[in-house]
Amino acid sequence: MNLFFKRLPLYAKLILVGLLPLALLFYFALQIYNEKTDKLSILKNYLSRVDQVSNINNLISELQSERRYSFGYALTQQWRSELVMQRPHTDAALKRLHADNDSQYLKVESYTFLDSLSEVRR
Repeated sequence: MNLFFKRLPLYAKLILVGLLPLALLFYFALQIYNEKTDKLSILKNYLSRVDQVSNINNLISELQSERRYSFGYALTQQWRSELVMQRPHTDAALKRLHADNDSQYLKVESYTFLDSLSEVRR
C-alpha cells in the first residue's frame, strides 16, 4: 500500500486526502439526518397521541354536559333547548374521535356503549 501511495502523482494524493474527509463528512451527515428523521417521526407520533387524548377528553366533556341536561330535563322538564343544542356538539366530538382512523378507536362505540346512544336519547 505504501508503494502504491508513493507511485501516485502529487495531484492524485491531494485529491485522495481531500476526498476522504468529504466522504466521511457526507457519511456522518447522512447518519445525523437519519437520527433527526427518526426523532421527528417519534414526535409526530407523540403529537398524534396527544391530539387523540384531547379528542377523548372533549368527548367525555360533551357527554357529561349532555347527561347533565338530560337529567335536568327528566326531573324538571326544563333545559330542553340546551339539551337539543348540546346533542350536535356531542355528535361532532364523536366524529372527531373517528376522524383520525386510528385502529385503536375503530370500535370505541361498541365497548363504551356509545352505539346505543341514539336509543338512550329517544
